[in-house]
Amino acid sequence: YNPAVQEAFAKIVKRIGTGPWGAGVWYGDSQQYFLTVWLATSLLGKSSLDYYVYDSFCENRGNQCFVLGQDGGCADCIARGAPPGSGVLASSCGQRSILEMVRQFQGRPMLDVYQALLQVGPPPGQVFDLLQGK
Repeated sequence: YNPAVQEAFAKIVKRIGTGPWGAGVWYGDSQQYFLTVWLATSLLGKSSLDYYVYDSFCENRGNQCFVLGQDGGCADCIARGAPPGSGVLASSCGQRSILEMVRQFQGRPMLDVYQALLQVGPPPGQVFDLLQGK
């Protein structure tokens, strides 16, 4: 954006609200995309992130449930939102939730999140579970 517009954004925008961006039409990893949005929002400086999770949306229904973790209701969310045969399975729910990720990295520089992600490696595990102890 033009520098004048960037300055205006910095003064006006205080909160960023989004949901399971990237986990819909692109059939992406909802945990990975949450971490991406969280990192990007942190680059804005004084803006904070409001992240909305819901069990059904028009593309890739149920995928965003994976951010809830086992104890956060992932399996119930998938049962409500994922259509039969979608490939979104409750057996793929990881242990850790979005709240546990925030607690783990709260008060730490976002560079810690980025560096931890570099060490995670590829699936088959859920990203939140792979970040435990990083």
